[in-house]
Amino acid sequence: GVGRGQLAVGGGLITFSDERASASAFGVTSPGKAPIVDAFLQMARCSEGPFITPERISSERDVWFTKRPVEFFVDFETVSDLNDDFSRLPEKNGQALIFMIGCGHMEDDEWQFESLIANNLDEDSEAEIIDRWLSHMKEVRQALDPNGDDPPCFHWSPAEDANFLTQFNSACKRQAERNWPQPRWYDLLNNVIKKEPVIVKGANGFALKAFAKSMFKLGHIEAEWKDGPGDGLAAMVGAWKCAEIARKQGCSMRKLPLMQGIAAYNEMDCKVMQQILAYLREHH
Repeated sequence: GVGRGQLAVGGGLITFSDERASASAFGVTSPGKAPIVDAFLQMARCSEGPFITPERISSERDVWFTKRPVEFFVDFETVSDLNDDFSRLPEKNGQALIFMIGCGHMEDDEWQFESLIANNLDEDSEAEIIDRWLSHMKEVRQALDPNGDDPPCFHWSPAEDANFLTQFNSACKRQAERNWPQPRWYDLLNNVIKKEPVIVKGANGFALKAFAKSMFKLGHIEAEWKDGPGDGLAAMVGAWKCAEIARKQGCSMRKLPLMQGIAAYNEMDCKVMQQILAYLREHH
């Protein structure tokens, strides 16, 4: 930010290549943030590798490191309640919903993916895709590991206070009569990547898209992020647009090309997560 940048410049620092550049030079002293800033600065100055650090990841290694017979890689696409037309003032008229669930897994070393897309932006459609998703995971588990423990659902939450557990629990509260079971969530980003931290050359942050693009560029994963929605916000705006078109055409928004584009973006989120985890298990 500007304030911390001015603090550094005031101390004679004008480039990250200056060896004096550090978290403390920027006034970052928090135990949760200072090591991350220092790790990014060290990687930015690195020219000969290694280009992913640390060499060995210790954070929660006993939880994520060993591959299980069944593992799911899950991504939700949601809309918030900001699409309010104010027709019910002073009451809110927008509705927060999960409109898409992507769920991938590896089977015989092949990527398998199920895309669950709501027909419309309403609670019945949300409930339908959650029912189908939970049934899908149950079927896969029965086929591949019927007597095993509950398989983990890996996800990459952009913020600890807006994670998948929060989104799913919100849906459960809206649909209390469904009595859905709680999946075995595991937040790969906040429990491993940020906590360690794991730093990748070229990814100046922990956003999954930047992280994956840098790992692809380094040749560490095979999945290449193609053109599509830039992030979850773009996917949300796209969903609102699809719902509007579907209402006018009297059809399901599942079939619309824009929604199919969002689904491809959603699958890429899941696929690169699986490949990142596989790489870290093999090399770190």
